[in-house]
Amino acid sequence: MVASDGPEAVALFREHADEIGVVIMDLSMPQMDGMTAAEHLRSIRPDVRIVLSSGFSAAEEARRLSGHQGAQFIQKPYDLVSLKQVLGQVDPDPSS
Repeated sequence: MVASDGPEAVALFREHADEIGVVIMDLSMPQMDGMTAAEHLRSIRPDVRIVLSSGFSAAEEARRLSGHQGAQFIQKPYDLVSLKQVLGQVDPDPSS
């Protein structure tokens, strides 16, 4: 499933939350950034696994992610090997 902006991503997730195993989204999206969208997704389904991505500085983005359990970050550009590794690190239980 593909969404063109944050609000569309939240609406799509709301409709298909039980079908979605992991969400991969950009930190910079129109109308609603990835961090805000991730918070909305968590309010719908707290155990959702999220990978946030950005082409900006990895150190800066990693700082922004600290404290957001269950989410991982991957720096753009990335390849399938890197994505697979990050997906393996996404915690399915954000309370752990």
